[in-house]
Amino acid sequence: MRIFRFLLLTPLLAACALQDAPTASPAPPITLAAPPTLTFSGNCESTPELDHWLQATSFLAADFVVLVNDTAALERADMYESVLRMAALRDQTSLTATPDCAQVVQELLNSAMNVAVDTFQAYSNGESPDLGAAVADISNQIETVMAMQQELIARLESQYLEEQTQP
Repeated sequence: MRIFRFLLLTPLLAACALQDAPTASPAPPITLAAPPTLTFSGNCESTPELDHWLQATSFLAADFVVLVNDTAALERADMYESVLRMAALRDQTSLTATPDCAQVVQELLNSAMNVAVDTFQAYSNGESPDLGAAVADISNQIETVMAMQQELIARLESQYLEEQTQP
């Protein structure tokens, strides 16, 4: 009889324990501050100014495109931290002083980053049914920016060589 009671009570206790398990609360909606105003200052004739901008934005753009692609593979509920990181990278890029010859590149990069942050924020918050073609579009825009950065890197290398050959 004791075995029978034990066998009868065990599934009931297990069922009660499963019902008492805490449920994970959903992440709060993502609310972001407006991006900072782009910082345009400096002259590309100044090798250090161009070098600083290229070093900062080349790494930021590469990190951002990887983050976009990685985040697109996540479930909506798991995107919260990644969207915040995207916004932080965008903001850091916006604050990087941009010399005159890189203004168009900076504007394109910042535009792609803004679209990405807005798109992922809306999707993560449930305001958009899907990401659509946005991920591919954003990746293509940033790859275009990276190609333009390569042209500026060639200019920078030329400037360094020229400075080395001057007496």
